[in-house]
Amino acid sequence: RNTKSVFAMENDQSSKKARLEEIDYVLTQALVPKPLETSKYRYAMICSSNINRSMEAHTVLQNDGFAVDSYGVGKQLRLPGPDGARCFDFGTPYEEITRTLKEEAQAHYSKVGVLELALRATNTKPAPQRWQDAPTSDLNRLNVVIVFETRLFEATILGRFLLRLKELHGTFS
Repeated sequence: RNTKSVFAMENDQSSKKARLEEIDYVLTQALVPKPLETSKYRYAMICSSNINRSMEAHTVLQNDGFAVDSYGVGKQLRLPGPDGARCFDFGTPYEEITRTLKEEAQAHYSKVGVLELALRATNTKPAPQRWQDAPTSDLNRLNVVIVFETRLFEATILGRFLLRLKELHGTFS
């Protein structure tokens, strides 16, 4: 091979990578307006903070017309801040989270990709939801629940179990 063909091959590989990244970006951005839900089943996506994996899956499925909800099972939404974890309570609107991140350290949050996650989430739903705090009526509509980490599966099951006990027996400690 001559130098030109090796250079052309490297450029071709980098352009393929750029095209794949562009496709991935398009797939994971919420469509506005949201497509009509056409799926027969209702799905739930669960991760720890309801901003990364569960929101990406929520967005991709919602864009394809699936009926989908997403939740977190952590105590708070935790993001990597410049000086440790930056936490928000579940229910804090994604617009407020985005605004706060921009005000506090926009360069940092852009660099680590958190600002992009918050912006995507803003277009998908109003605020992060916590599985353990969801009303039983909402959870009873679900047909399929997907949990993105093994350790979170236990929290998901335990949270549902404790919620059901509370409903049956009232408040307990």
